[in-house]
Amino acid sequence: MESDSLIGKELLLKIAKNKGFKNKEHIEKDYFQDLLLYHLYKKSNNFIFKGGTCLYKLYNLPRFSEDLDFSVLAQGNIRETVESIARGLKAKIESRKTKTSFLFKLRFPGILTQFNTIRIDVSLVNIVFGFEVKNYVSSYIDIPPFSLRVLKLEEILAEKIHALIKRNNARDLYDLFFLLRFVEPNKELIQKKLKIFRMEFDKELIKRKIEEIKPKWEAELKPFLLTELTDFEVAKEFVERKLGIR
Repeated sequence: MESDSLIGKELLLKIAKNKGFKNKEHIEKDYFQDLLLYHLYKKSNNFIFKGGTCLYKLYNLPRFSEDLDFSVLAQGNIRETVESIARGLKAKIESRKTKTSFLFKLRFPGILTQFNTIRIDVSLVNIVFGFEVKNYVSSYIDIPPFSLRVLKLEEILAEKIHALIKRNNARDLYDLFFLLRFVEPNKELIQKKLKIFRMEFDKELIKRKIEEIKPKWEAELKPFLLTELTDFEVAKEFVERKLGIR
């Protein structure tokens, strides 16, 4: 897509107002995320969308998420695919590979700001529970409707538990609070997923990790929420009860 066909500033701001965005950088990111997803799935069916941005875009998580996270069905041509899309969208790209993932940083000329950066994390760890195909209709009129492959919610839940143990960010607890309202935890799947990372479902460790989030709950979440922030104790009690660790 040529840069001169990008959405106009006035329309972008109008859509942002309808969505409840206040941060100009978030407004742009939301648009560029949709643009990347459209071109990615137009080019390849190898990518399985997951993580917070998947929950925000497809399941109405009321928390804006900045990065695009994927698993893959096959490990070939990942870098080539993402770099080709970046070139087509006139974005500068940096990439690096670790043992378990490809990490990309795409820098776009901004519409409301000078530049905007989207990070893409492509996990090379095999999915356990499979995926489903979802149709997506973007809010932005220059992006046609498209379908994409999405990690099943039970496995996104298991990955969020892994993330909570590994990094215990406030967003991981918030996303678990959101997910557990309509997804029953699959204990066998959770154990299997944690085992891949040499972890166990340690109840006391998880409770400790949740408690460590309390001092940063408000500061880490408020800038990204499109609704009122849930009280930490309410989220904590609900998540612990649903996970059977209370």
